Amino acid sequence: MFRKSCSIIAGLMVCLTLLFAWMAPSAQSQSNVANVAQVTITGIAAEDRPGKHPLITTYVSVLDGQGQHVSGLGAGDFEVREFTEEVSGISVSQERQGVAVELLVDVSGSMKGPGMSEDKLEDVQDAWGQFMEGLREEDMAGIFTFGTEVEQVQPLTSVREGVGSGITIEVPKDPALQYTCLFDAMWEAIEDLTSSEEEPESEFARMKKAVFVFSDGKDEGPCLHDLIDVKKLLIARDPKGKISVYAVGVGPEETGDFSDLRNLADITEGEFIHYFGRTEQEEEGTQRELNAAFDRFLTQGEQYVIRYDTKACADQVTLHVEVGGRWDEAEVQIPSVKPI
Repeated sequence: MFRKSCSIIAGLMVCLTLLFAWMAPSAQSQSNVANVAQVTITGIAAEDRPGKHPLITTYVSVLDGQGQHVSGLGAGDFEVREFTEEVSGISVSQERQGVAVELLVDVSGSMKGPGMSEDKLEDVQDAWGQFMEGLREEDMAGIFTFGTEVEQVQPLTSVREGVGSGITIEVPKDPALQYTCLFDAMWEAIEDLTSSEEEPESEFARMKKAVFVFSDGKDEGPCLHDLIDVKKLLIARDPKGKISVYAVGVGPEETGDFSDLRNLADITEGEFIHYFGRTEQEEEGTQRELNAAFDRFLTQGEQYVIRYDTKACADQVTLHVEVGGRWDEAEVQIPSVKPI
């Protein structure tokens, strides 16, 4: 009798262990799904395979409310439909597609004033230097300066090609004549980041993109564009909101005017960061806040890749991808099935 009781208890223990092992991943996955705030299809490719149904590969960015990649999702968390027909047999993997970022730096005369150190421009260069160290080989970065004019001092370049190496930015010799054409710089950066979007299968099109604007003042001077122009360009070039905008106010509030930077963050659903501190402790805090924004954006390089064999009898279908109640749609051209 004793042996029989032990056998029953041991069996129950094994069953409970297996049950908890099965429930743990499910609970983790559900927890991650609850964090999903944005789903964006960043690219689609259709591969023609003679004698087989075409293979569809879809690249999907899944972010939380802080703009950070949501990890730990599996095939069971995604719902994929062609038109209204649910797709079965999908495979899901997490792969890094990379990021592309434009750094816009104010070089008007006031940037020579004290910030966290004796020179706000040096503070900015220190900040982006730390950011560059976090980029991976496949990532890209470019640098614009703006004052009276906008100048591209570093075209979008991959890390493997030596982005940002040896670049030093200085305020022009006659800062008294410098204005702050902040929105002109934003216009140039948006155009640069969206210039290859007409190639949806390219690696660059799949990258998550961002603009970091560093300035200590508002837009002023005889500039070409205003905030409304920037908003219209974003709607036209970036209707799905792929480009994240981080407006960084450099220096103390009493010597700067960050109203335009805050407005820029508002209209782009971006983030405003005040990069300055009065005490050593506060300086560390503002540095941590900026570094945290850099780190959150870098996680966006991670995306989910969904693959499946399409059986659609059409030249083109509307692909619907949904996870955690958030979804996105895109059109995909279906190649015809060719005989062997």
